[in-house]
Amino acid sequence: MRGHRIALSGSYSGNTDQLFNRLSYSDVLQFSFVGREITLQVKSENLENVRKTLTRLGVSNVSILEWKKHGMSLANSGVGTDEEDIVRVSLIPTAMSEGITALAALVSFSLDEETIMLLQTKVEEILEDSGVTDSLYTLQIMKTVERQEYVKAIEIATLNAIFDAGGIISVE
Repeated sequence: MRGHRIALSGSYSGNTDQLFNRLSYSDVLQFSFVGREITLQVKSENLENVRKTLTRLGVSNVSILEWKKHGMSLANSGVGTDEEDIVRVSLIPTAMSEGITALAALVSFSLDEETIMLLQTKVEEILEDSGVTDSLYTLQIMKTVERQEYVKAIEIATLNAIFDAGGIISVE
């Protein structure tokens, strides 16, 4: 159910200020109020929370109007490195609804699996925090440094790759 946008409608005859102020802005993507009819667009992961809140606030006849798959990917492919060329991140846009997927982690020297997994997790966290839901990526570790330096380098390289890709776009 994750990764969908849902349009809801309902009837409301109470204080509109109370309705606007009590709905969470993070749960509702769009809101429209005409006469007694309200229309909202929410993310699927917030659906139950929004429906309960609407019912508690006195909105009646809450129904689903539309259910659409959506995602966010990159405008183009992008490559980023940190200032010291410790790591390189390559991003490839996709709209296959498979999430954020690592294609490879390339290391030309001995590096423990735990550090590689930490760096992959960091790339995925940054992409998710940026709003990306669908992307492929590769990670190339080019120098031996301390673990904290890897983390700092991967953050910079991932952000540089997003900028090199031309930003993030909606995919429906």
